[in-house]
Amino acid sequence: MALELLDGHISHCVADAITEGGDTAADKLAAASAAIGRLVRS
Repeated sequence: MALELLDGHISHCVADAITEGGDTAADKLAAASAAIGRLVRS
C-alpha cells in the first residue's frame, strides 16, 4: 500500500511540480525524499 501511495505521489504531484519548476519543485522533491526515507525505515 505504501508503495502505491508513493508511486501516485511521484507520478502526479512531483511530475507536475517539476514541470512548474521553482520552489514548488524543490518542495515536492523534498516531500518525496522524506516519504522514501520513512518507507525505508519502516
